[in-house]
Amino acid sequence: MVSKPESPFSSVRKPATFGSPLTQEFIGRTVVVEKSSCKELLDLSGLIVDETLNTFLVKTGEKTLRVPKKSCSYFFPKEGITVNGAKIVCRSWDRTKKLG
Repeated sequence: MVSKPESPFSSVRKPATFGSPLTQEFIGRTVVVEKSSCKELLDLSGLIVDETLNTFLVKTGEKTLRVPKKSCSYFFPKEGITVNGAKIVCRSWDRTKKLG
């Protein structure tokens, strides 16, 4: 018995992803700071709301904190990966060139 292909208009379809998770957009992802040279940032978790060349803006409850990329290691729970921040010090649009 041949099954019907899923409709392209189905609301349960997951969006297509291409390449490494590191080459995709970080804004909107949940992040946990695993290692940091700044003790106040350890175990900080929240939603990335903006990204610059050297920092992430992470919303944690009522606060939004600017977190340096270079001095931290980040865990992305949805993707299940840990990233050394020094490897992602670049502008978001240059990341595919650097890491892709």
